[in-house]
Amino acid sequence: MTKGKNIRWSIVFILAVLSFSCATRQGLMIWTGEISGEKKHPQVWTLSINGEGQASLSLPYGENIQVTGEAFGQENGSWIFHMDYLEWFSNWHNGWTEARFGMLGSLVVRPRGDSWNLEVQEFPEITGVLEGEIRYKESRYYGDRSRDMVSRRWTRIEAAAPFIEDSLDMESYHFAHKKRGYYSEDFQRDLESLLFPELYGYGDKFPKPDSCKDPEKRYVREEGVTWDGCYSTAYLPEELIPVRDSGTLLRDYEETAGFFTLAVTWQSLWEEKIPRSDITLKKSDKMKDD
Repeated sequence: MTKGKNIRWSIVFILAVLSFSCATRQGLMIWTGEISGEKKHPQVWTLSINGEGQASLSLPYGENIQVTGEAFGQENGSWIFHMDYLEWFSNWHNGWTEARFGMLGSLVVRPRGDSWNLEVQEFPEITGVLEGEIRYKESRYYGDRSRDMVSRRWTRIEAAAPFIEDSLDMESYHFAHKKRGYYSEDFQRDLESLLFPELYGYGDKFPKPDSCKDPEKRYVREEGVTWDGCYSTAYLPEELIPVRDSGTLLRDYEETAGFFTLAVTWQSLWEEKIPRSDITLKKSDKMKDD
């Protein structure tokens, strides 16, 4: 009889502990961060964690662009956010692009008195395109085909990013909030002149070459544009010449201009912008399980 009572009391004790644990578990956490120095058109991100530990971090590249993953609360009140995916959606006048990228990376959000700070624990890395969907005019592309289309496009833009960063003064551009997302009119103008001077005009830093080694093959017409092959060989790295002179890079830009901004600002976003944000805890709910 004594043994039976001990078992019953043990069960009651365990249930009480579980009930207390569930009753005090964090349910919904929401932080917002305002990127410092962007007072006129502030860039704001939001980190949300639900009761199951599912987390999403909105990014300033656009309304439908966010990082998703899992978050775990710590005994000291901080939260660790492990990134799994980058969800992307952007449109242009003839269609739109939707993509899911694989990601690696983690952040820690820590309480510091009445405020919070955010630390990049493992630098966020985009590992590849997992899913993609494209609409171009009346055509829509799904499945493996669209995933491969988005993947090739992202690979080309990533390859162009170092050349763009080396050629333009990236620190001089002020990326502010627009409907188009993380946008700088000056950057867009200089980028267009750098990559597509035949359409947007030659810049002072990269003027139209006066001469060409093979003048008979200087111009080639692709995608409705007459490309200056001499310009390409004079300024561009060898691996970018075919994709520029074929018009492929122009189509990449016209359909997914946001990918270019993403590729050239990703490093500074995580090294400078987000960690230096002014962070506010907007909501902290306790959740009790039924």
